[in-house]
Amino acid sequence: RCQRRTKKAWAFLRPGSETGMGRFARMSAGWKHRCLVRWLRILYRFRRCIFISTVVLAVAALAVSVPQLKAGTDMPSIFPVNHNQNAGKLVRDNFVDMSQVFG
Repeated sequence: RCQRRTKKAWAFLRPGSETGMGRFARMSAGWKHRCLVRWLRILYRFRRCIFISTVVLAVAALAVSVPQLKAGTDMPSIFPVNHNQNAGKLVRDNFVDMSQVFG
């Protein structure tokens, strides 16, 4: 069963309430609010510039990275060069294929 919240249950949201930290909570909440409002005003004022620069930087990153792409045509190897699995492939190349031996 859901209990109904009273005003006291939400008192922690109000700075300086009896459940808060008094004057310090009022000061810090006001300071945080002012900083947030200032930051949001800056973001709102330059929203187009921020959006355009983000798109331009993403396109520039793609333009720089696409020419450097190279498709690998060989079989991928999950083992390092000096691993015994790769050494086994080199040794196996010295022998004749089994389909040729058993015909």
